[in-house]
Amino acid sequence: MVKPFEDAAFTTPIGQISGIVETAYGFHILKIENRKRETLPLDQVKTQIEDTLKRQKQGAAYEAYMTELKAKGKFAEVK
Repeated sequence: MVKPFEDAAFTTPIGQISGIVETAYGFHILKIENRKRETLPLDQVKTQIEDTLKRQKQGAAYEAYMTELKAKGKFAEVK
């Protein structure tokens, strides 16, 4: 979904009609009848969530370790 369309779709109150929305695909008027959030059961996304959290934690640990090593070695980055 392009940003202007998405903004109108999620900010226009249910039961209302949006103003004119211009996108790269043309002009649009939206009538919002209902909104549904896409949800998946935890068992389907649990592994993906765990993997994401592990990568974030590993990245933070790596950055902290590298900062510590640079400080100990009195290393300065060359730009």
